[in-house]
Amino acid sequence: MASVGGWIREEEKAFETAIAMHWAADDSKDRWEKIASLVPSKIVTELKKHYEVLVEDVDANESGQIPIPTYIKEEVADERLNCNFGTGFSGLGTDSGGVGIGLNSGGVK
Repeated sequence: MASVGGWIREEEKAFETAIAMHWAADDSKDRWEKIASLVPSKIVTELKKHYEVLVEDVDANESGQIPIPTYIKEEVADERLNCNFGTGFSGLGTDSGGVGIGLNSGGVK
């Protein structure tokens, strides 16, 4: 379970869902209590602070303050992951006959 700033992924997802459900559709004064009911492990002040940080991050992204990451093309990524070892575990070499070596000193034929 990954944690971001003291929030586990399940809390993040619950928070995002609660914001989506209650932010635009519900402009009432008890909006935060409704959001908190969907993220029971957090209190309203934690939710408000988390929302402020989220808004700051989005604003920084949209204003260009945070550079957009450059991703490698899918074909290049596949080549880097494959490394010409084919399928299977690539940590063992093969002898000239194509038999895996490394775990058994004599190699199994």
